Amino acid sequence: MKILLIYPNLSALPDIGINASPLPLGLLYIAAALREAGHDGIRVLDASAEGLDHEEVLSRIEEFSPDMVGISSMTIGASEAHELAAIVKRRDPRCRVVF
Repeated sequence: MKILLIYPNLSALPDIGINASPLPLGLLYIAAALREAGHDGIRVLDASAEGLDHEEVLSRIEEFSPDMVGISSMTIGASEAHELAAIVKRRDPRCRVVF
């Protein structure tokens, strides 16, 4: 099973005086645990660090063609994460999306 773990790009969110784009350690831990459990085909996409917009994220998704997409975000980025999930489901309704 191919799994893509995504941290959305939060750069367009209003500045509230905190770093809304920390290193996505949770996703990295999940990726490591999946690999240790024998899963191949695990990728982590930090759209925030790479400054990717929705079209660029969609291009990466289409390139990898995952069976499952995991999305992680802080509360301030929940709307962006939900929008990203909708984009994934429009691309492939059979792809499982988890938060």
